[in-house]
Amino acid sequence: MRRCILSKLKRQCGLARIHVILLCLCAVLLVLLLLPTYRKYRYHGQWLACEDSLRVVNGALVVTMLSNGQTDRLNDTATELVSILPGRDGYCPSGGTVYFLKGENGEWRAVCGMHDSDHAERTRLNASYVLKQLREKIRQADQDGASGAPFPEEVTVELNGEKLECRLVSEETGIRRGTSTTDGYEGTVAFYGLEGAGSFAGTGAGQGEICYFCFANEDYNADWRVRDGWTGSSYGDRY
Repeated sequence: MRRCILSKLKRQCGLARIHVILLCLCAVLLVLLLLPTYRKYRYHGQWLACEDSLRVVNGALVVTMLSNGQTDRLNDTATELVSILPGRDGYCPSGGTVYFLKGENGEWRAVCGMHDSDHAERTRLNASYVLKQLREKIRQADQDGASGAPFPEEVTVELNGEKLECRLVSEETGIRRGTSTTDGYEGTVAFYGLEGAGSFAGTGAGQGEICYFCFANEDYNADWRVRDGWTGSSYGDRY
């Protein structure tokens, strides 16, 4: 009788363990299913906060430009905005890189590189900003290093409050669209080629200078070549 009871208890414990495992699996599946929805909800909240912040910035920008005249320099105006909007470390609450664009009528507006609703424009602005930082760091590395020093394999830049690794390539990547529809890539990526490194020769750039740059996020890509300038899907190019 005692053995029968012990055997029954063991079977019940076994069933309990199975139930726990099944519950854990269901919980994991539920999290996986809800994660995309949570990310969309979180992004939408950040977008609203950024939109509200830039609305204030753009309003202050217009007031400052009108009071000082249209010839007022943008850097001076941006400096005044810091005093107009105290307590703000950045114009985007989520750390997005904010750009100031001049319109056709001469007015300035602030655009966020993380939350701008025009994703193609956002790609172009971010790509240009990354390339600018990359050029400065390559130039600095060339000045600090001895002649004949190896090319840097990776260069770290800042974009939208995060670090972005720009990787040296020996040939063009072949990326023609966003990373979400390009095999082997995900998220935001950046690559660069230097004159005299790998297959990059006779490009028109100086020895060791950037002659090719490729930037891509999930939606679009933007490429720069020393002789062709900017191209890519964010510029309306179709392949």
